[in-house]
Amino acid sequence: MEKVLDFIGHAPPAMKASMALDLERGNRLELPWLGGKVVALGRELGVPTPTHATLYALLKPYAMGTPD
Repeated sequence: MEKVLDFIGHAPPAMKASMALDLERGNRLELPWLGGKVVALGRELGVPTPTHATLYALLKPYAMGTPD
C-alpha cells in the first residue's frame, strides 16, 4: 500500500489512466475485461459493485470506440 501511495503522490498532475486516454481518442476500451469482469464476478459471488456497474453502463456505448 505504501508503494501505491508513494506513486500517487509523485505522479504528474496531468497523468491519466490509459482507458481515459483511449476514451478521449475514440479508441476501443479495455472495459469488458476490466470493469465488466468486476461486475460479472460481483454478480456471480453476490458482492454488490454499484460503482463499477454504473461506470460500466455509462462507458459501454464507447467500448468499441466512439460510436458513429
